[in-house]
Amino acid sequence: MKMKPEIRLVQEQRLIMTTELRQSIMLLQLNSYDLTDFLKEELVDNPVLEMEPIVTDVTTLPTENKEVDIKDYFENYEDYDGIPNFGTEKREDYSLEAFTKYESTLYDYLKIQLDLIDISEEDREIAEILLGLIDSDGYIREDFEKLSEKTGISLERLEEVLEIIQSLDPLGIGARDIRECLLLQALGSVDYSMELEELILNHLENLAMNRVPKIAEALGVSHEKTQELIDIVRSFNPKPGSEFGERQLDTNYIVPDASIEKVDGEYVIILNDVTGPRLHVNSFYRRMMQSGSEQGAIDYLNDKYQRAIWIIKAIEQRRDTIYRVIQSIIDHQREFFYGENRILAPLTMKVVADDIEMHESTVSRAINGKYVQTPFGTYELRFFFTSALESVGGDVSSNHIKDEIKAIIEEENPKKPLSDQAIVGILNEDGIKISRRTIAKYRDEMNIPSSTMRKRY
Repeated sequence: MKMKPEIRLVQEQRLIMTTELRQSIMLLQLNSYDLTDFLKEELVDNPVLEMEPIVTDVTTLPTENKEVDIKDYFENYEDYDGIPNFGTEKREDYSLEAFTKYESTLYDYLKIQLDLIDISEEDREIAEILLGLIDSDGYIREDFEKLSEKTGISLERLEEVLEIIQSLDPLGIGARDIRECLLLQALGSVDYSMELEELILNHLENLAMNRVPKIAEALGVSHEKTQELIDIVRSFNPKPGSEFGERQLDTNYIVPDASIEKVDGEYVIILNDVTGPRLHVNSFYRRMMQSGSEQGAIDYLNDKYQRAIWIIKAIEQRRDTIYRVIQSIIDHQREFFYGENRILAPLTMKVVADDIEMHESTVSRAINGKYVQTPFGTYELRFFFTSALESVGGDVSSNHIKDEIKAIIEEENPKKPLSDQAIVGILNEDGIKISRRTIAKYRDEMNIPSSTMRKRY
C-alpha cells in the first residue's frame, strides 16, 4: 500500500492558559499577607496604579456575578490624587503596623538579670558568651569540651559560670538536655523531693509511656504517690525559652479577609479592604497618555496602564469570589451561625462550587489561607468544610463526631479510661456508625492520647 502525505483540518477544544489568567488564579490563591506584599511591589513598579483610601462606610458586595466596567471604574476615580489612609474610626485598623508589637527577647530578659548580679568582669564576659549560645527553647546545645578548646576557658570555669546562668529566671534555662532542664525546675520547686529527683534522672522513659506501676516499684512508693510525682514533672516547661520572642518584632500573621456580623437578625459579610483594596489609575499619568507625549513614554505608560487594568479587574473578581464563597458557607452552615450549639453540617467544596456556579478548584483557591472573623471567633475558611459520617438521623460532620469523642473522654473515669473500641460502642448506641480506626485517627488529630496514656492511678 502506497503512503502519501495529506493535509487534514481537525477541530479540537483547548484551554489556553494566558499570562493574565494564570496570574488571576495566583491572586485568588494568595492569603492576605502575600497579597499585601504583591500589591506593594506592583505599586512601586507601576506608577499608573494607585490605591484608594479605605472608606468609612461599610458596604457589602452584591451576590450577582457582575462584570466590572473598567472604563466607568476609572472615570469614577480618575481625579483622585490622595494618599491611602489605612485607619478609620468605624473599622478596626488592619494595617501591618497594627499587627506588630515590641517584645523582649530571651537574651534581653536574661541580660537584664545578669547585669543585676555582682560578679567579676571576667565571669560576666564568660556569662555573656553562654547567653549567646542559648537557643529559642532555652537550651545550650554546645559541647562544653569543644567550647573550652575554642575559647581557652577551662571546663571548670565554664561550669561555674553556667551555674550562674541556670540560677536566672525562668527556671530550667541554660540546661544542656531535657533531664537537666526538668531537674533545675524540680530543685527550684516547693514540691521538690528525693523521689522527684530520682524520677527525673532515671525514669523519664517510663514516665513518657505512663508506666506508673513500674516507676512506683522502682521508687518504693504507692501508685498514688507516683501519679502525684508524674503530675509535678508534667507541670514543668520542657522548653523554658519558648515563651519569649526570637526577634524584637513579633508579628500576628492572621488578618481576616472578611468579617461576618449580625444585623437585624441576619448575617452580613464585610470584606476587609486591606486584604482586597480598591485600586485606580493615577490621573496624572492618564492625562499624560492623552497629551501626545513622546512615543517611548506613551508606550511605557500604555503597558503599565494595561497591567493596572488587569490588576484592578483581578482584585475585584477576587473580592467577588471570596464574598460568594462565604455567603454560600453561611447558607449551608445555618446551624452553626443561627443555632445554639455551633454544630457544623457536612459540607464539601463541590457543594459550594455548584451553589455559586464555579469550579471546585476555584473554591479551593478562594479559601486557601483565608480567615473570617465571626461573632464567635476567627476561623480559617477550611474549618467550615467537613466530611460526613452516617448516622440514624442523617449524615453528621466529622467535627461533630470529634466533639462527641472529646466529651465522652472528658466524662470517663480517669482510673479506667475508655478504649477506642468502647467509644465506638457508645457512638453506635447514639446511632453514629464509625470504626475504631476512625476514632483513633480523630483522637490523634485532637492530640488526645490513647487510653493507656490517659490512665491515672
